[in-house]
Amino acid sequence: MAKTADAPTPAQARTDLADAQRERAEAQSLADALAEQIRSGDANVTPGDLAAKRDLIEFADLRVEAARRRLAAAEEADRHARAQQIAQRVQAATAADQTEAMTASVQRVTDAVADLHALVSSRNEQVRDLSHAADAIADELTAQGIDRQTSRSTYGVMGGTGPAGGRSVVHYATGTRMHELEPARAIAGAVALALTPTEITTLYTALRATDGGVGALFNAFPFAADLRDAIGRAA
Repeated sequence: MAKTADAPTPAQARTDLADAQRERAEAQSLADALAEQIRSGDANVTPGDLAAKRDLIEFADLRVEAARRRLAAAEEADRHARAQQIAQRVQAATAADQTEAMTASVQRVTDAVADLHALVSSRNEQVRDLSHAADAIADELTAQGIDRQTSRSTYGVMGGTGPAGGRSVVHYATGTRMHELEPARAIAGAVALALTPTEITTLYTALRATDGGVGALFNAFPFAADLRDAIGRAA
């Protein structure tokens, strides 16, 4: 059997066990052959010869058992070593610099969402103002008994209802159309541009949670308490 260090790796210990088992099989084969010689009437074989072969089998059995124990110890030591490596990587992944980087990234997303929300809300106010102004022209025509659609051909502008609900306004000379869009829909569309269809489905499921997925975010990443507060206020 190959000699190994005091603390073999699992692979080395498995090789040692295979060697010990092979030696045990060889010892058994030799003993069986000697026993057959005795059965065949070979008078040259002595009791001592047979005892020696049987002692060799017992010795081989002990070596197999020793190899099994060394393998078990090597596997246990390997598990401990791997667990320690995992623990070190967990500590590295949750170090302050990574936590701060994750928090900064989340903060950038929440800031971008807030900016987009504000921009869409401001645009919606413009759409409503322009739509109502165009409606006022059509209303004046209606008050004079003129079809309000005349506003389209005569003045080139019309107010109305947008495709997603809310108000809309159209400038027919240029084909320019403006309509309201709920800020949340604008945010959803922007986020969806960065996701796969499967991820969009996951996002939809997450947003249906009571907290919109904020709890899952905090559970997945060990943000510090003060950073959690900052994210929570921005979310």
